[in-house]
Amino acid sequence: MIIMLAILSLLISAFRAVAENSTHATAAELAQQRLELARTQAVAGSCANLETVVEPAVTTTDGRGVPLTVTATVKDGKNPANDCVQVGDVKLDPKLTLVTVTVTTTDPNFTNPIVETSSNIYVRFEE
Repeated sequence: MIIMLAILSLLISAFRAVAENSTHATAAELAQQRLELARTQAVAGSCANLETVVEPAVTTTDGRGVPLTVTATVKDGKNPANDCVQVGDVKLDPKLTLVTVTVTTTDPNFTNPIVETSSNIYVRFEE
């Protein structure tokens, strides 16, 4: 009987871990999708467009119904005064901007942020 209870306890712990990993995987996928969206918008050569598309918060749920909120910022990490601003020759001085994506939840079973990732993205400015 004691062995059965121990196995049952282990099984319940395993199911909880799998469910938690599922939410983390969904959050990581949402963050990657937002970074890819930023890369595709950067080709248009407009910081305003990049910020308009990438920065709004979007709330969704994972397969278990855990609410996930995806937010992003477009910032120049080293010099905030130059956030996504082209200086110099557009061919010789491409603009590198930092996009940070954060995924959070209101579920008390998770520590926020669930996922936070950053990537430097070149913004191609029109000549």
